[in-house]
Amino acid sequence: MLLPFTLWEVLTQPAPPPGGRALLLVALAAVLPGALSYAAYSFLQRELGASRTALLLYLAPVYRALGAWWVLGELPGWYHAAGAALILPSIWLATRR
Repeated sequence: MLLPFTLWEVLTQPAPPPGGRALLLVALAAVLPGALSYAAYSFLQRELGASRTALLLYLAPVYRALGAWWVLGELPGWYHAAGAALILPSIWLATRR
């Protein structure tokens, strides 16, 4: 699906200069989702059970916003706070006994 757009970008845009920060970000993009997230998910499933662990997947947008702030320097917007304000109480309501 993305192949035509990728080819267009490769053919029309200059390649970014390789650097240490770029290589670090590529390595993080390969390691974190590829290995650590599956290990953390397996650990949480063993400790919390499948139903409670599935609810924690809704925290992904909150983690992504914080990661973009930390790694890329993107400032969080009001919509991040609004999303977190909807997600966090919902998880709390669903997991309380």
